Amino acid sequence: MDIEKILRDMAQAANNAVKDDVGEITEYAKQIIDNEKQSLEELGKARLRGEIDDAIFDSEVERQKKVVEVEMLTIQIMTKAAAQKAVNAALDTFKRAIKALV
Repeated sequence: MDIEKILRDMAQAANNAVKDDVGEITEYAKQIIDNEKQSLEELGKARLRGEIDDAIFDSEVERQKKVVEVEMLTIQIMTKAAAQKAVNAALDTFKRAIKALV
């Protein structure tokens, strides 16, 4: 039994299992930032122009925090799912390698 080769194969299987997920998670994070950029810019400009007072500004900033928090929870779920896929792929590779030696 060559444990080093098995571990390399497990790492490769884990990496392959999440290859597409990593790009999707990164893209989603960029999308969150882009979405919030416009909202925050408009909020900042409204305050600077005196269209809203500090109370409304503070309230809107708190609302934005909650929006971003919910969006980040989606990333957390996506990451957990990707991690589970990686673990499953790695351990399936280990199981097949050992069974092939028996």
